[in-house]
Amino acid sequence: MKKLLLILIVLSLSSCVNSNFTLVEKNISEPGDRFLELIHSSNIVSEVSEVSEVSEVSEVSEVSEVSEVSEVSEVSEVSDLSEQTLAISDDLSKTYFNSGMMFLSMDTLNDLKGTGITIDDDATVLNFGVGYNISPNLALEAGILTEEEISASISSGLTGTINGIAYTVNAAAALKAKANNSYLLGIKYSSATESPLNFNIKVGQMFWDIDYIASLNGTLVYGGTTYTISEELEFDSAKGNDPYLGFGVTYDLGDTSSFGLDYFASEIDNDNISGFSLAYMRKF
Repeated sequence: MKKLLLILIVLSLSSCVNSNFTLVEKNISEPGDRFLELIHSSNIVSEVSEVSEVSEVSEVSEVSEVSEVSEVSEVSEVSDLSEQTLAISDDLSKTYFNSGMMFLSMDTLNDLKGTGITIDDDATVLNFGVGYNISPNLALEAGILTEEEISASISSGLTGTINGIAYTVNAAAALKAKANNSYLLGIKYSSATESPLNFNIKVGQMFWDIDYIASLNGTLVYGGTTYTISEELEFDSAKGNDPYLGFGVTYDLGDTSSFGLDYFASEIDNDNISGFSLAYMRKF
């Protein structure tokens, strides 16, 4: 009986010890488990992940914004450069150059008309000019006409007047009127329509210089003075300026070039000069 009681006591104690150990082990493991459960059950990991994602999105957004700002800056710079180029191009297009030929008729030697005199009063000259458009319709122009020459063949023993001065030729002779380079300064008004065909009118001042030359084998009496010559002799000259008038048409060949036909009229030493010109014009 006593042995049985002892065995029961021992078993009871053993059970208590095992129970306590289990409790201790359980108590020891529970904090870690609870911590892990807390981590998993809470939104900490999710929030950390979300914060990381937000940070990455923010960085991408910032990079995108910097890229967009850079692109906008580049576009702005290109736009400014384009505007400057257009402005320069516009300024340059206001200036133009023209060159061509002018077919003129001069009345300078018309005083010599008569029996035994042959007069050639036509001349062909080159003309060059430059202009600047101060408005779509109005331009300032400057130009030059190369030298021109007309002549008259005179029979021996002929008398007459040149510029109101009497002359006598006692030889076979030729008289020439040689206009040196003449200079033009004026303004031009153009219709300036969108059509390739435009009309214009020009007015200005022509500055001229003319020499009168005799070529003969014999004598020339001019203004009471006798010249004995066997070659060319300049016996008179004059300088001055007179207004000129012109009008014509131009036809645009492209954005920067055109072709023009004009009529021109002026005076040289109180004698009429007139004719037509064909010219090529180019903007630059």
